[in-house]
Amino acid sequence: MKREILKDAIKGLFEGEQALICPDIAAKHRKELHESSGNAEEELSHLDSSTLLAVNFFTLFEKSHPKAKVNFEWKGSSPLKVGGKSNLDVRVEYGNNIDFYESKYLEPYYMNNSAFTESYYKRELYRTSFFENESDLKSVLQHIVNIKYYNASQLFRHLIAISNHIASNINYYSDKTVRLISATWKMPESFKNTLRADQRFSKRSETYLVSRIAVLNDEKGKTEAILDNLINTYIRPFIDDVDLSFQVKTYNDMISEIEDSGNEYESFLRRYIL
Repeated sequence: MKREILKDAIKGLFEGEQALICPDIAAKHRKELHESSGNAEEELSHLDSSTLLAVNFFTLFEKSHPKAKVNFEWKGSSPLKVGGKSNLDVRVEYGNNIDFYESKYLEPYYMNNSAFTESYYKRELYRTSFFENESDLKSVLQHIVNIKYYNASQLFRHLIAISNHIASNINYYSDKTVRLISATWKMPESFKNTLRADQRFSKRSETYLVSRIAVLNDEKGKTEAILDNLINTYIRPFIDDVDLSFQVKTYNDMISEIEDSGNEYESFLRRYIL
């Protein structure tokens, strides 16, 4: 699927409108976005941005759940002894629950799963010795790179970084429930109709989109199974009794979590859920 067609469809629907639903975003959140390793703050001006989607949703989540502590662009840990820190889009702490979110908007419809660098195949470079031997490590990585579209390799890196943080701060996490959540956007039929109105979106394009969505749905389940096995087989012995899990969600299905956020709730529905 061509990225330009998807982006133009978003622009066609909302051109001229304010990109940020919540312009009164807290100063601490703007600071988090400004200090991120990517261009998170700049992304707030792009209608097709997954960062903008996350900021809009979780700003409203904060309004609906005033006791929740929301942070954007969490980079508290790294997966390996070399390379940079893992940059997770959102961290939410609410009571004894800590949820880490990786946010995706249009990306699953045009991007592919990425390969691992050579460093990830070297057992000695992992901060925590989750893998007893190279064979186990390579087996896990092979299952992940077999995923074609879904961002399984990125989620693996995030999960390892979170697990490292838990293993290094076990007393803090001992009574916590921790989840890594892959939050994606499910393309509604109304958006597909907008695509069909574009002359560049041919019958072949629609066939490809239908096929890709089917593969993505299948790969979500496969990724969930792979990462569940990673947690239970390799990570669990190093994090004591900490309740760690991986989940797949869509923003479409999470919408009830922000319904108490006031007038902006309707704006969010119209923009993203249509």
